[in-house]
Amino acid sequence: MKIDDSHFLIGSFQRDTEGYDLISPKLEKGPDLFCDAVERMSDMYAVQGREVRVLLAGWRRQYVMKRLSDARIKYYYAELPPFETVNAFYNILDLYIVSARCEGGPQSIVECAASRTPVVSTDVGLASTFLPQESLFKPGNILEAKPNVDYAYEKVKKYFIPLGFRPYVDLFSGM
Repeated sequence: MKIDDSHFLIGSFQRDTEGYDLISPKLEKGPDLFCDAVERMSDMYAVQGREVRVLLAGWRRQYVMKRLSDARIKYYYAELPPFETVNAFYNILDLYIVSARCEGGPQSIVECAASRTPVVSTDVGLASTFLPQESLFKPGNILEAKPNVDYAYEKVKKYFIPLGFRPYVDLFSGM
């Protein structure tokens, strides 16, 4: 896949469509909110003379692909890329958007922080652990969110191996 990185490239790498029909959005993941955000950003960048494109990866992305097609926003899609490719994807993004309504992780916030990928997120799961308040947004307010790569990297690096194992070792050494 050849990706033209001259455009403003937004990423999303998780499943967002229910599996039983491949049409219905997986609402806890917020694919509708993601598409709303991308459409707002596309309008903003169009005024500046720059095109927004989206890089999607993962299974069941049909809802987002249809919405982007309907909005005439171009996208790239890799269904199940190898880990090395996902890492390369993170490193070419201008922004990664987490738009979930309800989430345990999401792992993508940690991956973005570790790879120094600009990320903004709704305030779900661990988002406020790794991202500053300015990088969190409420649905409809994506344009107010500002990624802070340095802050996120400083917060996540203490969990890198081998340092990330220290809390586990300490926990079990006291038994």
